[in-house]
Amino acid sequence: MVDDAALTHEYWYKSKLIPVEYNEYRISECIKKRYIIIPSKEKMRIKEIIETMGVCFDRLEKYNAFQIMNEWLPRQSETFQEQVKKKLTHKVEEYTEGSAEIYKKIFGNIPERFREEKDFREIEYLEKCKIEYIT
Repeated sequence: MVDDAALTHEYWYKSKLIPVEYNEYRISECIKKRYIIIPSKEKMRIKEIIETMGVCFDRLEKYNAFQIMNEWLPRQSETFQEQVKKKLTHKVEEYTEGSAEIYKKIFGNIPERFREEKDFREIEYLEKCKIEYIT
């Protein structure tokens, strides 16, 4: 138990911590936007994927991977979007041949050796919100 430990550390406190001064705000009318975060190096893979799906890439040549995924792709059909996202993955090896027995001893079974991992992340950001001072 520590009386004067920094608030950023995990300690057992003897009494409840109450700030001396504080302000209250009401946050409302939040507008969120979902973005696909993808490295620029994936542009050529995106090109290959959409060309195999019968779409000409020439008009998209001037855009980077982020712009293609966040400006062009959302204007396509849901099915098309899902197919592109499904193909933007890579295989990850969960274990090697030698570690399979160790997995079996620890967990009782052997998991799938490979899994697919996305080459992008989907994140929601706050675009705008209303903040009102209360007290």
